[in-house]
Amino acid sequence: MCDIVRKLAHFGVYFVLGVLMMNAQSISGMRDRKAFILSIVFCVLCAVIDEAHQLFVPGRGVQVMDVLIDSAGAIAGIWLYGIWF
Repeated sequence: MCDIVRKLAHFGVYFVLGVLMMNAQSISGMRDRKAFILSIVFCVLCAVIDEAHQLFVPGRGVQVMDVLIDSAGAIAGIWLYGIWF
């Protein structure tokens, strides 16, 4: 149960990151496909860096599934922003 909550938290935080990235792109004047691609690349890169830094944290490990969950949350946020706005 605790693991599910942790994974949902990852998804939720990266969902918000995706929405905020799209909002930042919109405010800066970037729109459409370029904004989507740049937002996705930035969010996935953040997820990869977040996992990679755990190599240096005692007791933590790198999990590809966490990167996938984080990326899915970000893409869902980006997609929803694109539909909504």
